[in-house]
Order: sequence, then C-alpha cells, then structure tokens
Amino acid sequence: MPMAEVFRAVLRTASPPGVVLLGAVATAQLDWQVAFAVWGATLVLGAGVALLEVRDSRRLVRWVRAMRDGDSGAQAEVFGGSLRELSRHLGQLESEVGRIRSGVADRDRFLDGLLLALPMAVLTLNPDGRVTFANAAAAKLFQKVPPGHALPELTRVPICLQAFDAAGRERTVQTVQCRLPAQDGSLYQVSVHPFEADAGQVPRRVMVCLELADSTPRETARTTFLANASHEFRTPLTAILGMVETLQGPGRDDPEVQTLYLDRLGNQASRMVKLVDDMIHLSAVEMSEALPPDGRVDLVPLAREVTEDLTWQAAVRSMRVRVEVPTDPVEVTGDVDQLRQLLTNLLSNAIKHGREGGSVRVKVGPKPARITVTDDGEGIPPGETDRVFERFYRSAQARNRRIPGHGLGLAIVKHVARRHGATLDVQSEPGVGCAISVTFEGMPPPPDPTVT
Repeated sequence: MPMAEVFRAVLRTASPPGVVLLGAVATAQLDWQVAFAVWGATLVLGAGVALLEVRDSRRLVRWVRAMRDGDSGAQAEVFGGSLRELSRHLGQLESEVGRIRSGVADRDRFLDGLLLALPMAVLTLNPDGRVTFANAAAAKLFQKVPPGHALPELTRVPICLQAFDAAGRERTVQTVQCRLPAQDGSLYQVSVHPFEADAGQVPRRVMVCLELADSTPRETARTTFLANASHEFRTPLTAILGMVETLQGPGRDDPEVQTLYLDRLGNQASRMVKLVDDMIHLSAVEMSEALPPDGRVDLVPLAREVTEDLTWQAAVRSMRVRVEVPTDPVEVTGDVDQLRQLLTNLLSNAIKHGREGGSVRVKVGPKPARITVTDDGEGIPPGETDRVFERFYRSAQARNRRIPGHGLGLAIVKHVARRHGATLDVQSEPGVGCAISVTFEGMPPPPDPTVT
C-alpha cells in the first residue's frame, strides 16, 4: 500500500481539527500541551481511518479489474459508508453481467447446434478467405475439417472463388452454380453473403452450398423445396452469424449491446425453429399420405378445442373468434393430430391475414362434413387463389404488410386434406375477406409420388 496515499488520507482527516486547536491555543483558550495531545490522538485516529479507506479502495479496484477480466470471485468486503454503497451497486452490476454472459453462452451453444444440424453446407470466412466455422455438411462435402483452411484449399473451382471475391468487393450476395468439391462432384448452388463491415474494410462472408438434384419430377420438386428453404434460412442465418460475431468481438464487454443483440438473436432463432417445425410437420404428413387414416374424429369438439388454443393469438390483434357448430356430432374417418394441425393452420392463417379488431368465423357443417374458416381481411389478390397452397408461397400483399410466416401452413393443410380424401375450396373477395373450406367426401386413391 503506497505511503503517499496513507499520508494524504491522514492529512485529510487531521487537518480540520488541527486548525481548530491551533486557533484555541492562539486565543489562550487551550493549553498548547493539551492541544498537541488532542491533535496527536486525532492523527492516530486519522491514520486508522485512512488505512481502512485506502484498503477498501484497493479492494474495490481489484474487484473491478477481476470483473473486467470475467473472473470476479467473491464480493469485496468494505467498511466505509460510501464505499459500502458503491460495493453494493458493483455487486448488482456483477450479477447482471454474469446473467448476460450466461445468456450469451447458452445462445452460442444453441446456435452452434442449429448450424451444425443444417442439411446444407455452411461456412463463415474471414476477410482473407480463411474458414472460421463450418458445419457437419460442409465437412462432409469437402472431405476435411474446414476451419483454419483457406477457401482455395477446399475447392479450386474458379467460378466459386470469383463469387467469393465479388461478394467482398461489391458487398452484394453472389449466387452461382458449380460442381463441388471438384469437377466430378455434384452440382451445387453456392451463395456467398457478405457481412456488414465499416467503410473501407473487406467484409467477412457466409457461404451456403445447396446440392441441386436431377431433373426428374420428384427430384425437381425436392430441389425447389430445398432452394426455397435455403432462401428462408439465409436472412435469419446471416443476421444470427453477424450478431454472434459482434457479441464475440466488439460487444463482448458491453452489457447494453449484449442485451439488445440477445433479444434479436432470440427472435431470429425462434423464426428458424418455427420454420424447422413446419418443415418437419410437412415431411411427416407427406410420408403418411399413402396410408389411409383409420380413426374416428368428431369435428365439433375439435373445432372448440383449437379455437380455445388460439384465443391468445386473436387477442393480440384485438380480434374475436366465433365458433358455429351443430349440436350433433360430425364424425369423419381421420387422424386426430393431423386434423388438429389442419384446423390450427387454417385458423392461425385467418387471424394473421384478417382485419385487426375484426372477427374470424369457424364453422363446422354436416352432410357432407365440412370445416370453413372465414376472415374479414383484404382477401387474396385475383389470380392467386390457386397458388396459396404451394410451398413457401406468399403473396406480395402479405410480404408488403410484413405478415409473419414462411408459406408452409397451407401446404400442410393441402397434404392433410389429400390424405383424408377431402377437397379444398377458396372463396375470396378483395377488401371483404377470404373463406377456406375443407369438405370430407371420402378416402382418396393412393397419391401420385411425383405430385407435390
């Protein structure tokens, strides 16, 4: 402990009483010997207080440095009143920083697992073209562990290398088709996305490699599906990777930036999880489509149950959901889980596209059994009613209004209806609303595997 600090602290403590005692001696109000003894006692007391103050200050400094380095340990014990209050606030700050760091670590683990599980090859590269991250699909594609390798070590296909350079130079997404990892490899669609960087700096890049299938009807449909899926993944994936880089770099010790980016990471991750869930549901329905259901389902309680489950979603938009069902059961042969998914998707779609503050109607009718969901939104634009059940299809109107979704909900409805021998009917009037009906007319013949 530096003696200069102690000396200054003692002077701060003993100077005021020394001045008072000196004045008392000068006016003959106090004997100088008594005054000297009192001042000496003041010096001793001041030295003790100074030692405590300097010690507490040093403890707080060490604690703050430890928090900066991410290893705070136990809270510093201090005795001074003002320093004790400061120590309490620092303890609260340490708890908040620890919570944020824990959240960042959890999100990092989640994102690593998510990226590693993606079916397409994904790599991130620094401005020099050296790989900093690669998922399992990338390692399989290039037959080596890419992190640490330069891009020319993975592939020497000129068009691929040129796309990487152009993305950094022009700061725009570059998409090409080439065979990877060499000329005798499979055909891939390679997209290179630049990260945002300061002016004058070369940006980092994300490379997504999507295998293109053969041109048979089934493979063409699969290729289209994967291309659309990769397109839906690109925006949140690029945003997630950019925010992770920021949290690992400039924002590592900035609680405000961490809190902001953690919220955004949660939104983007939730969007991707919802897309994955929809893709899993669609895949499961497609795989079971050739197997006729053998259960019996009453549509009346099912309609009430689904409506009750989605009341919260309607409340968010101040909408009212009306249920119109007959008193007698309306039974169909079906899979209860898939029919619940069908009705959930129809009602959720109506709530999203309906007029805010308006209403949605769910009607169940008998002979033949029918479910109709009606909203009072802007309706489907003319000429697009036949396309609403396509995978990933979203009208320009929905995109302009930024209605959330990926365009898979009604595709799932189509395949569930097909498995249950039901027909779909869309009635829409622009500016008035839209009604989608599912009519159960009997079991269908086995589906054509080339039709999607």
